[in-house]
Amino acid sequence: MAAAALLDLCEDPAFIHTVMAPLQPLGYSYCYETVEKAGQKCLNTRVIKKDGIAEEDHHSWNEIQQVIDTADLSDGARALALSVYDRIAEAECKVHNKTRDQIHFHEVGSMASILNVVAFAAAYDHLGIQKAYVHCLYEGTGTVDCAHGTMNVPVPAVKELLEQAAMPYEIRQEAHGEIMTPTGCACVLSIAVSQPLPAGVHAVKTGYGAGKRDTGLAGYLKVTLAEMEQEAYE
Repeated sequence: MAAAALLDLCEDPAFIHTVMAPLQPLGYSYCYETVEKAGQKCLNTRVIKKDGIAEEDHHSWNEIQQVIDTADLSDGARALALSVYDRIAEAECKVHNKTRDQIHFHEVGSMASILNVVAFAAAYDHLGIQKAYVHCLYEGTGTVDCAHGTMNVPVPAVKELLEQAAMPYEIRQEAHGEIMTPTGCACVLSIAVSQPLPAGVHAVKTGYGAGKRDTGLAGYLKVTLAEMEQEAYE
């Protein structure tokens, strides 16, 4: 959702195909489409696997770095993508009491997750955003099935990420299941601060990123691109 919402803000999201082109020999392509969620037009992203390519459910820290380094990213976008996984790595190490060389990234290390982080970083850099603000993050209720078994929501990695960043969050009791994954959480925490918007800003455009789960909520992430009025700089 985070990658799709930022791409939806871009005047022409097609630049992402250039970013992903060096990764096609790995057997994956990245595409986007317009869908409707709860009556709202949203952008949806998909990672398409070529026939005969077996998707591994996890990759190591070094393997993830190699994929990010292979993508056609600016220095800033590459640094952001790596920082997202650096946060995840720190949280996973703490949760599992292991070193980076010992941990394997399961769902967060799938090629779909890696390419979405690459797209997120590329779109953020493409938009030239200087600062991001978030009022609060939200999580659902219940459990989620993952490589480590059935876990309560929020999962340990998400809780650790939020604690490390001291980011406030609320549990949405009406949401059934996970609405904030470790990958999405790390993306937001890598760019945003929990502060009110400064005075003198005005909205320019709104982007909507479609989710893929039915949780009882609208199922999309809304982001707003804003500009600082000239007088606010003086």
